Amino acid sequence: LTYVDDLISMTKSDSLREWWKQALHTRFRKLTYSDKCEWILNMKIDRGIYADGREWLQLSQEMAITKIAQAAGLTEARKTRTPIEHGEKLRRTQEGDKLPSEEWSYNSILGGVLYVANLTRPDIAYAANRLTRYLRNPSAVHCQSLKRLVKYMYTTKDVALRYTSGGQNVFRLTAASDASFGDCEDTKRSTLGWCQWLGDEPNGLITWGSRIGKNVALSTTESEVQAALECMKDVLWTRDFLKEVGYRQTGSTRILEDNNGCIGQSSATKGLRRARHYLVALAALNEACQAGDIHLYRVDSDENTADFFTKGLGGEKHTKFGSQSLGYDLSFLYRSRKYGSNGQKEGEQIALLSYEKEGELNLAQDKHTLENVSVSCGKEGELTIAQNDPNTKSRKELYMELASKAAQNGNESKFNMFFKLLKFVGHVQTQT
Repeated sequence: LTYVDDLISMTKSDSLREWWKQALHTRFRKLTYSDKCEWILNMKIDRGIYADGREWLQLSQEMAITKIAQAAGLTEARKTRTPIEHGEKLRRTQEGDKLPSEEWSYNSILGGVLYVANLTRPDIAYAANRLTRYLRNPSAVHCQSLKRLVKYMYTTKDVALRYTSGGQNVFRLTAASDASFGDCEDTKRSTLGWCQWLGDEPNGLITWGSRIGKNVALSTTESEVQAALECMKDVLWTRDFLKEVGYRQTGSTRILEDNNGCIGQSSATKGLRRARHYLVALAALNEACQAGDIHLYRVDSDENTADFFTKGLGGEKHTKFGSQSLGYDLSFLYRSRKYGSNGQKEGEQIALLSYEKEGELNLAQDKHTLENVSVSCGKEGELTIAQNDPNTKSRKELYMELASKAAQNGNESKFNMFFKLLKFVGHVQTQT
């Protein structure tokens, strides 16, 4: 019988490293060492340096995701850009609901998804944990939601959890918590979400969580307190761990919160009469605040990263919070459905337009012939053409002229491009 295992050791002392190796040799027969760790627990570890000198390290599970997609038969399926439909309401299987017809096991596929979600993919944590509520008796609707999640994972299989050097207060622990009040269709319990990162701004999370509350909350404040308690447990453990490895937290840890009632109750200054039915749980939060371990800090919901773990978000919000959680730019996923839809598969770029990181759009060809025209994409995905020269011809006239020139020169590709732009022009607003 042979036992095999692997582990990572980290130390700055060469003598301590040699002592540790000798100690292992006295206990185990065969050992192999590698100075550069590239794989651990089915996670691939990559390193690199940006052009500005900042270093990065990332964890990815492309191999595991590919195996899950193959097991579900979804490697050739249509791509999708979000793990769960925005605002989707799921409930337990009822009598008369259609049963799943898939050959694969719902529990087996979801188990693999959870493994990835808990290790390297916070962007699918909410969707994965939401689907665990229906493990006992899944319906066809639940299987469809799981298939959508697997398709999203396969679409983004190259995405990784990335940590980048630099930034402000890089070893200061920061956290966030949030709750979606009474959103469970079956039990009316709330969904709780929380996360932690190092530094002032989220750029790659170190822990995260999303789960249903243990009991029904009677108010939004109570549900937020439940989420803050779960976050507090993670924060206290992480503070002790950082202290043990030499990065002791000198002040209280900030927990971002978007509910004023929860913030007031955490400091025992507001709304305690309404909290008399959960005073024992609230006492733990009060104690941590009074001990100087944590404090709750007010932020808007749109700036609360933990909102990502309480509900399905679409479009720009998924891109924003997903990029913050992963430390990896997800802007390549976002494309407006309202404009530029020409029958292509979801997630593909528009043939005539190319995306830049900041959401700007540029014409793919003949930029010099359109030097007086700039194209940009607003926050809501609206395309805008701004004419820099007031004497410039209208867009329709401009495209017709360019298409005519291309036809006269026998340039079929350019003619087709401007001809399609003439069709597209009806969806674009003009600023003069």
